[in-house]
Amino acid sequence: MTHGNTELDAATPRQQLTLTSAPTAPTTTPTTTPTTAHASDRRVPATSAAAAGRPGAPPAGDVAVAVDVAGALAGLDDAVGVDVAGALAGLDDAVAGVAAIDPETIHPHDLPGAVKQLRRARNRLEAVDTSWLATVQRRRAHKADGARDAATWARDQLGSSWRDAAGQLNTADKLDALPATKGAFADGDISRDAAAEIIKATSDQRLAGRDIEDQLVDAAKNGGPDLVRKTARTLKTALADHDQAADDAAARHRDRYAHVHVGDDGSVTIDAQLDAVNGEWFLAAWRPLLREMHTTGPQLEVRTRSQRAADALGELARRAITTDVVPDTAGRPARVIVTTDLATLRKAVDADANARLGHTGPICAETARRLACHANIVPVVLDGASVPIDVGRTTRAPTVGQRDCLLVRDKACRGCGAPAHLCVPHHCVHWTDMGPTDLNNLVLLCYHCHQLVHEGGWKVRWNPATTPSPSPPPTGDRSSETHPPDPRVPPPPRRPRRSDRSDRTCRQLLDESGAIGRAGRALAA
Repeated sequence: MTHGNTELDAATPRQQLTLTSAPTAPTTTPTTTPTTAHASDRRVPATSAAAAGRPGAPPAGDVAVAVDVAGALAGLDDAVGVDVAGALAGLDDAVAGVAAIDPETIHPHDLPGAVKQLRRARNRLEAVDTSWLATVQRRRAHKADGARDAATWARDQLGSSWRDAAGQLNTADKLDALPATKGAFADGDISRDAAAEIIKATSDQRLAGRDIEDQLVDAAKNGGPDLVRKTARTLKTALADHDQAADDAAARHRDRYAHVHVGDDGSVTIDAQLDAVNGEWFLAAWRPLLREMHTTGPQLEVRTRSQRAADALGELARRAITTDVVPDTAGRPARVIVTTDLATLRKAVDADANARLGHTGPICAETARRLACHANIVPVVLDGASVPIDVGRTTRAPTVGQRDCLLVRDKACRGCGAPAHLCVPHHCVHWTDMGPTDLNNLVLLCYHCHQLVHEGGWKVRWNPATTPSPSPPPTGDRSSETHPPDPRVPPPPRRPRRSDRSDRTCRQLLDESGAIGRAGRALAA
């Protein structure tokens, strides 16, 4: 898994499950061929009807499963003008061979690699299927069955939905203009859903003509369609000019609505769409309660996530009436954090929009300046690499300022990318091992990755880009062992002494704080 410029390795590299072809002889029993180190001894009956009925097929009985999905797919790619039936029969045999493998017999360390290989083959097959369906449309082959178009033919003859088939045809039509996307889809590196999201993003007039395809393909490889959508949204905000960004924000604000209906039985139905700012206020108060609903209460084992979400919404209303404190996961009142730079706040003409909300993401510069009019502005000074300067003295618990700096620097769990509101600060070098509570020794980790570090034997290292990330134990599970400090982690700094350098740092912080404060007061006036 990767997130940003950090890397979370799931396990030490091991021999992965590979599916290889076994040559067959027309008249003799084929030599059994092992498939993997952990599943090689398992023999299954040959059950493929297609294999049993063709000349040269291996005889019935116990044979080792050996399949070549990649070879079958390559045969489909080159099937035009050759033996199409033979290529399809080979694919059918390959799928039957994979289906005959009991996944329970695969070693747990090899199972993720096997599933990845299957998903890659599935993506490749879907790329071929998309191309062939588009050929049905282009050559009007659907007319033979009386269908008015290929999407209707796919619905009637293939059992797929018309909408899905139409989307598949649209993807095939637009892929010719996106060679990188088409190649990644054909190689199985991205799914059809991810390819469709790339097409949608590049078709947006705000991104039209921009050289962003490679960025979106990388996002699809690393995070699927969800990361493509997030990347496209970030690019739209960053590349939009000032007036266009303000107009888009105003349009989203106009489109907000909320409908509340009380039924005859007393149930309340809520349907709402909020703009980014109102949505940020809501999520900042509601998400901590959603987590509280998940970890406490007698109905923990029986409530679904939707039911917990509804209970959290009711609890939010109850607390708003009875108290003015809505707890955050960090144990402080919920608040909205706007991360921006001084140039955006000062409305520098040549400054790129660089502002975002913690939950709802990027916002335009005008929205950031509007929120600054009534905000408590907290200065966080960044160096050239956008890494916050250490703002706290060494204590066991991180200060509020340090938490804010971690939100700015890490933005999410550095292991898996979980949202920041689900994360806690973690000491890279533990407190009991004389690790300081400084930013160069702190990292945001979600509860799952935090457990991997402590109980799972994982350690935190610093990448060359000065951002931390968890890394696995050298071999297997080392949860019962005590790990020495990672030599790649910078040693804890000595106790700071008052010097000319510290004086200059303090003056720099005060100067930045004063500049931001003056900018906020000027906007408020």
